[in-house]
Amino acid sequence: MRVFFLRHGMTAKAESDDARSLTADGEAALREVIARRADELSMVGLVLTGPLGRIRETATIAAEVIGYQGDIVDNQSLNKLSRGQEIIATLDEVENYDGDILLVSHESSLCNLMLWLAGEDLLMSNSSLAAIEINSWTPRTGKLLWQESPNSREIKRTRNFADLF
Repeated sequence: MRVFFLRHGMTAKAESDDARSLTADGEAALREVIARRADELSMVGLVLTGPLGRIRETATIAAEVIGYQGDIVDNQSLNKLSRGQEIIATLDEVENYDGDILLVSHESSLCNLMLWLAGEDLLMSNSSLAAIEINSWTPRTGKLLWQESPNSREIKRTRNFADLF
């Protein structure tokens, strides 16, 4: 199974962080990245998204581009303040799921989960998409397949960015 990780698109300033939405450029960059990987994403059978508007907006655009017909499921553990065990709690919803999954959230949440699943400490710019192949929901057993961003197809590794588990 593949798990795809999608960071929300570029956002505009707003009165509060919760009120921020995607800019036109952010939406365009997001659509471009998703379209580049649309064939691989076409097998997604479950989309989980964080609760903020810009995250849900990103998930809705991704679903439209790949032709996803299922429900977009809100998951409270995919919020921007989630760390460690909260991120792992995401797996409770998907541990018995056999198809490809798209997780949409903030950089910190996604990077923490990628570190836990594949031992990969990555940076993800806005509208970045990454894929990990897993056989089970076991720590550090997944394999990073690729990372895609609006300006690069390079994997952007770092050290000590994500919280360690």
